Amino acid sequence: MVSTLDIKIEVVFATSEQQWLKQVLVPKGSSAIDAVRISGLDIQYASVMGHESALNLGVFGQTVSFDYLLRKGDRVELYRPLKADFKDVRRELVKQGKVMGQSTIRK
Repeated sequence: MVSTLDIKIEVVFATSEQQWLKQVLVPKGSSAIDAVRISGLDIQYASVMGHESALNLGVFGQTVSFDYLLRKGDRVELYRPLKADFKDVRRELVKQGKVMGQSTIRK
């Protein structure tokens, strides 16, 4: 039974191969990390995400802290650690005469 004290939110996680979206009910006053734990995605995909301390969370594309208080309709996003820093990748491409999204610089 749904309580009037519960709010509906979504928790999302993606790898390069697949995306997961879970709608969950959380008690009012729940934090972003509470929603992740209630969704079960933290356990289900722990091998992909690594340790919880390395986890980054966001709501609608904006990074939030674990204790961010959720509002009705929020979408909590789990961010995987990056394998490469995009700035380093861009520097390396420039050295090769390339830019991101293109194989060669067009003149």
